Amino acid sequence: MADRHHPYLIQALTADETAGLTEAFGALPELLARGGPLGHIRFAPELLTRVLDEVSERGVTMDDEEWYATALFRACAPSLGTPTLVHDLIRDASALVTRGHLSRRQTEAAGIAALATALVSPDDYATMPALEVVFKVQLGEREEGLDSLYSALAAKMGEARSSGLSPTASLDRVLREEPDLVEQFSKSSLLRGFVACEAEKATARVERLIEEGRLPPMLTVAEVVRITTSLVLWDARHSANDAHTDRPPLREVFDAMAPAITDRLVGLVQDKQVPKEVRDQYLDLVQALVTMPERCILGAFRQAGTTPPLYRHEREIELARRFTLAGLRDPCVFDELRGCMDGLGDAHAVTLLDQARADIEAVNDLRTSVRENPDPA
Repeated sequence: MADRHHPYLIQALTADETAGLTEAFGALPELLARGGPLGHIRFAPELLTRVLDEVSERGVTMDDEEWYATALFRACAPSLGTPTLVHDLIRDASALVTRGHLSRRQTEAAGIAALATALVSPDDYATMPALEVVFKVQLGEREEGLDSLYSALAAKMGEARSSGLSPTASLDRVLREEPDLVEQFSKSSLLRGFVACEAEKATARVERLIEEGRLPPMLTVAEVVRITTSLVLWDARHSANDAHTDRPPLREVFDAMAPAITDRLVGLVQDKQVPKEVRDQYLDLVQALVTMPERCILGAFRQAGTTPPLYRHEREIELARRFTLAGLRDPCVFDELRGCMDGLGDAHAVTLLDQARADIEAVNDLRTSVRENPDPA
């Protein structure tokens, strides 16, 4: 079909033995831009809006190495493409090749766009690369101003951080004080979809790390202690048939820990002394903590026996070993560990250790009660 209807396109395709044709195709967005010679080639705006909304509701499946916009195009193309649009693209791009007023690079781009579209099955819109470029150009127009909007949000976040707030608290402040800015940002369908897909991919990578037991250190000594005593208390209540056993034993503990863990991981992501591969894993964990905090924290806890917890002082590790061996029977370990954390100014750790101490006291009370009031059966 291409030889019969567009013989001049073959000449454009084979010019200089096809050298630089990939680069030439990169000139197509220039031709499709507003005011460009192909600037009128567009998907119907109302249809584009409706299809994007429908696809966003379903979600977009993408491979790890696939750009979100490409995955989005493939999902939308079957509902967006029309024979008329394809015909106009082939006709008008072909005409540009013969006019001679474009640069060689632009002429090759027009020729390749027309040929590549003509060679595909007429209704197989998702495999037409030129239509994908049209889609991305049109998305760019819809998202116009996104960069400046993002910069404005980043500046507000920076102001909040410079006042000493944590990343989580900084975001809370921006959401509270800049509702108009946040509302504009939230209207970006491309950004929302991209963030959702990136979070999904990050979660999948974290799942693999958990299954393989390769999570990087993310819990502190105090957090490991607090989770341990929570489990001990739950086990004691379960053995005593206590009424509290019908509730997930760690849900409230994990929910209380998650903000501090997230802030810590954000700091590690930004720490250039941490290897790049590990920083990438921490970034994935930051996103995964939003959707599956229990899975992430419990996965890290299960690795605590082989992956040392995060610590700032050798004394922490020494006390952690003592706790593992005799902590539940030796209240002095709690007191020493709490004193160490207090000396480091770690209020989060101090709170956790106080809660852990209360857990153990509850365990001891429960065991005393069972001894004094044995089950008649």
